[in-house]
Amino acid sequence: PFQGISELLSEINNHKNYLKKEKRLEVKRRKRYETELTEIIRKRLTSLIFDESKFKDKMDRLIDQISKKELDPYSAADEILGKILK
Repeated sequence: PFQGISELLSEINNHKNYLKKEKRLEVKRRKRYETELTEIIRKRLTSLIFDESKFKDKMDRLIDQISKKELDPYSAADEILGKILK
């Protein structure tokens, strides 16, 4: 029932060694870490903007201005992000 296991493990190790030799493993890891870090930052910023009441009130006012054509969505986004980045 376990035939071929040692051959499979050998091939897995060969592939891992190839990836290391060609620096592909490190490139894959760095890309994964970049994706993970970006996602964490995105989630935290989203939480900061949408979960804090001061930003909810500001968003409501900006949405009102957008709906009245007094402000465009890009300027509204810049206004919110400007407050966060200060």
